[in-house]
Amino acid sequence: MLLERSPQQYLDKAAEVGPCTRILFERILAKASHPEQGYKTCDGILSLSKRFGARELELSAKYAQQLDLVNYHIIHKALTEKHYLDQGEEPTSIVHRHVRGGSYYAQISKTTNPDINPHTFESHE
Repeated sequence: MLLERSPQQYLDKAAEVGPCTRILFERILAKASHPEQGYKTCDGILSLSKRFGARELELSAKYAQQLDLVNYHIIHKALTEKHYLDQGEEPTSIVHRHVRGGSYYAQISKTTNPDINPHTFESHE
């Protein structure tokens, strides 16, 4: 027999962890195409609290909200890599090997500027 699940049951479970986790679950359930998708994501996140603890899950939920990214993978990564410990400063970008930094684009803009020599980055003037 399958138990009937409801969004409110998940929100209540999330509230037991903390307010950020509840907000996280609200957003996950709201954006899910089908209720079961949201439930599975919430189940996965709740299982992380058994491994990492409720406090860490709550901090990771807060971190994910700062990034405006709400899914299982972000929470899992925040927990495993301890990103939630960087709460002192607002995260400004995601660090990933395929993400180019501002210095890369600053160089590109210099090379596309006709007044700048692309080989030396010095002005032609």
